[in-house]
Amino acid sequence: MSASYKPAIIHCSAGVGRTGTFIGLDILIDEGKTTTAGGQDGTVDVMKCVYNMRLNRTQMVQTHEQYSFLYEIVAEALDCGDTSIVCSQFSETLQKMRQRPARGQRSVLEEQFRMVNAATASSKPRQLISPNAVSEENVEKNRDETVLPTERNSVLLPYISDSHNGYINAVYCDGYQNRRGFIVTQTPLTDTTEDFWHMTVDNKCPVIVYLNDCVNEKVYWPTNGGEKFQFGKLSIENTYSQEILNMETGSGVETELMCTHGHTSHEVTLLEVKIADGRLLSTNQLTALCNKLEKYTTAGHPPITIQCLNGSRLSGILVIAMNLYLRARMEQEVDVVLEVKLARRSRPQFIADSESFDLLYEFVSSYLSDFNDYSNFR
Repeated sequence: MSASYKPAIIHCSAGVGRTGTFIGLDILIDEGKTTTAGGQDGTVDVMKCVYNMRLNRTQMVQTHEQYSFLYEIVAEALDCGDTSIVCSQFSETLQKMRQRPARGQRSVLEEQFRMVNAATASSKPRQLISPNAVSEENVEKNRDETVLPTERNSVLLPYISDSHNGYINAVYCDGYQNRRGFIVTQTPLTDTTEDFWHMTVDNKCPVIVYLNDCVNEKVYWPTNGGEKFQFGKLSIENTYSQEILNMETGSGVETELMCTHGHTSHEVTLLEVKIADGRLLSTNQLTALCNKLEKYTTAGHPPITIQCLNGSRLSGILVIAMNLYLRARMEQEVDVVLEVKLARRSRPQFIADSESFDLLYEFVSSYLSDFNDYSNFR
């Protein structure tokens, strides 16, 4: 803040823990940038910063976790720098980011992917795998042993039976406007199909996006009109289906389902998008899905369920693309690096390769190009 600014009001419940952490971040990041600009090594002193804040207000930065968080986020911010791009300058900026300064050197885009991997790798110790995921009774419920839910973000099932421990390989991911705006999960196995539907009903999910990259997998929902699947007191009935065949979404099916559990009924729309030959989603598919899902992303809305075979490869692309899409519309800027880092807090395996990372930039470029001179983003 410049000297001419009036003081900002920062508060939380007690006004010390999260408040102190936030103020500390502002001080330390500014300190790091200032020393770097002055020709120094870009040094910061976290302990001194917290000590000085406590001279004015005791207990600022209240817990060890908050103190460790300061180190982690300051290092991440100073390493990655400001990676946001104004929408009106996106195309020009992306073109420059793809250029390599010299033979054998990384482009800015390649360097960003390296940095985001380094930044998220440092936070993995805090992203502990849920003990339930690796227990003997649950290990067979996971399609991919390398894609397991983190303890902090794992979805817990409601009571099903005395023999069920409430585990499902699914995680909550934050949306742009809605905390826990998404549930990301794998394609159900035969033995976990009932679990999947209990999760859907319990969370009141209005829509399921099935990014179908499976080969010869058994369909887990009734595909014919009037057909019904029964799981004890829970029934899933197909009330309407239609093929989706167009240039934007490719081949797929939209199905309306009525989920009934006891005396409670819940309508769910299932959007199946068929992905062939191990490919990624196209930019047109991502745009069409974002347009269709936008109405489900407002604050307080129940989560959207997104799934692919292992609950990571394609699902992560759509979750991040949706958040980029909404930020572009609301703030007229995007930050691919930030969105990848935030999403990986829920599922560290998201965007595992540079091809997926590049696709996110290509999606934003394609989406913004639909607006002449970005007139809608000024």
